[in-house]
Amino acid sequence: MELRVVNYFLTVVDHGSVTSAAKQVRVAQPSVSRQLRTLERELGVELFQRGSGPLRLSAAGERFLPIARDLVGRASRARELMRSVAEQRRVRLRVICPPATATHLVAPFAAQRAAPFADVLPHQPEAVFDLVAEAKGDLGISTVPPPPSLASIYVGAAPLWAQMPPGHPLAGRGEVDLAELADAALVLMGRGSAVRRIFDAAVVGGEHTIDPVAEPNSPIMAQALAAAGEGVCVVSDLPSFGLCSARIRGPEGLLTFSLYAGWDRTHYAHAEIRQVLGELADWMAEVHEPRAR
Repeated sequence: MELRVVNYFLTVVDHGSVTSAAKQVRVAQPSVSRQLRTLERELGVELFQRGSGPLRLSAAGERFLPIARDLVGRASRARELMRSVAEQRRVRLRVICPPATATHLVAPFAAQRAAPFADVLPHQPEAVFDLVAEAKGDLGISTVPPPPSLASIYVGAAPLWAQMPPGHPLAGRGEVDLAELADAALVLMGRGSAVRRIFDAAVVGGEHTIDPVAEPNSPIMAQALAAAGEGVCVVSDLPSFGLCSARIRGPEGLLTFSLYAGWDRTHYAHAEIRQVLGELADWMAEVHEPRAR
């Protein structure tokens, strides 16, 4: 089985026809058709339903599709690894993580420590490790622990912040108690966020009642509403719009959220991923050690 022909198969799937795929790969259409037939004979199945209508995958083709993407993806990553060896540089990695993690953790770490990250693919926390398992990226970082099937490392803990304008009665303090926040107007993240889940759990544990004035899904919007005087926002992001920050003390101690990383145990750059994640954990302990701002 030639990877070049497997790539032809994927191009046909992505473009909907052999003719369009042939133009994309710049190979004559009869040649592409002939090589796809050869691939089918090698596999012992028909990959497409051929007829008068649009070209569609057969049941066998549907089963082969994720395998083909994995083969081509692994070959591409292998070439990248060998280029990095030849050029005596670190292999470059694609990170899947929530947007806030990209903004406040991955990007600053890459800038300060020249981490070998090629790109960040933003996704919701619950989807991160499913996408890693599908080889959509080299590693994932999330507030949700990875499944046992993935290699993993605990990256560290970061604080939840109560943020308010400088003139607010709670401004200028290193910590605020959850009971004090319960008496204040609050701007909380939407219920799907990890920050909101941690905050709500602390509220239940402390037997407080919270009725937020707003529940935006965007952290920067929560900060904007706080800056406009709507209330105290609870976020994990560093302050914007001149807001002051204070850590939040709940019934079990200061509120924090944990970050975990996971990657394929058979990844070609397994050792490199573990190394850079160890560096990230050390950096996070140094730079993001919870403290008032």
